[in-house]
Amino acid sequence: MATASPVADLATCPICFDLFEDAKTLPCLHAVCLRCLQGLCRDMLPGDTETCPKCRKTFQIPQNGVDSLQCHFIVQRLADKERERIRLQSFCDEHKDEQQRMYCYDCKDNICLICLRKKHRSHNWDFIPEVADIFRLRIHDDVQQVQSATSSVREKAELDATKFCSEVEAVKKQILAMDDITKRSVDNQVSDLLTKLQMVNSESSKQVENVKLASFTKVEEFYTDLQKLLDAGRSTNLYHWSCL
Repeated sequence: MATASPVADLATCPICFDLFEDAKTLPCLHAVCLRCLQGLCRDMLPGDTETCPKCRKTFQIPQNGVDSLQCHFIVQRLADKERERIRLQSFCDEHKDEQQRMYCYDCKDNICLICLRKKHRSHNWDFIPEVADIFRLRIHDDVQQVQSATSSVREKAELDATKFCSEVEAVKKQILAMDDITKRSVDNQVSDLLTKLQMVNSESSKQVENVKLASFTKVEEFYTDLQKLLDAGRSTNLYHWSCL
């Protein structure tokens, strides 16, 4: 059986989880197989946006389609070398000169032609490339379902966020309206109090003026009486006045 190498992850497409085939570079610098990218964007038009299956950053479909994206030569070269390494290691453990060309569904193992004849003749099997294509399609369908579910969740979250913002705005308007009503009520109360205070002040001022006028009147009357007494000039009158 072939073993994974340290570069296997770098040489694997994030959609089909197989070694890259005609790797294309996305604006975020992640790579995707052209065939996987075509499947991912098959219902989209140039100018539409899609998310990178690796980092979820959005990118725009080029005017000439995803085929016109730049080839990712580095990861494609790693994938080609990894594919060759796997081919050289895909020899049967029991029959060293025989390559593993079939996959046994019952045993879930790769087998060579001799193993097929001796142990797996009655089992359910198929050639490895055909099995890989089937698994790749299944994985692609699973990825599509996950992406569809993710898009649905994202759309629902956006709708919920929009609804929440609308409700917040409505509450804000209500609060501002209540604030205006409260301000008007307070202003009216302040105006009433100021009016009443002005009335009290005016009334008090009138009372003070009346008291002052009455006092001045008495003083003038006293002064007048005193002046008359002086004008009379009789000492007896003065004596009687001083004894009052």
